[in-house]
Amino acid sequence: MKLKKELLRKSHLYLIADKRVAGNRPIFNIVKKIKGLGVNLIQLRDKESPKWSILKYAYILRKLLSHSQ
Repeated sequence: MKLKKELLRKSHLYLIADKRVAGNRPIFNIVKKIKGLGVNLIQLRDKESPKWSILKYAYILRKLLSHSQ
C-alpha cells in the first residue's frame, strides 16, 4: 500500500485504460498515442477477460511502455 501511495504522489498524469470503455479501439493504439505526452502511470482495467488474458495484455503494455523511456 505504501508503494501505491508513493506512485500516486509522484504521478502527474494518470490514465485508466478500460477495455470496455475503449470499445473497438485497441488499448495498445490508445497507449501508443499518449506515449510521451506526460502520462507516467497507467491502470489497465478489464473486468470481463480471463485473468491469464489480462496478465498477458499487461506484460505487452509494459514492454511497449518500457521502450518509450
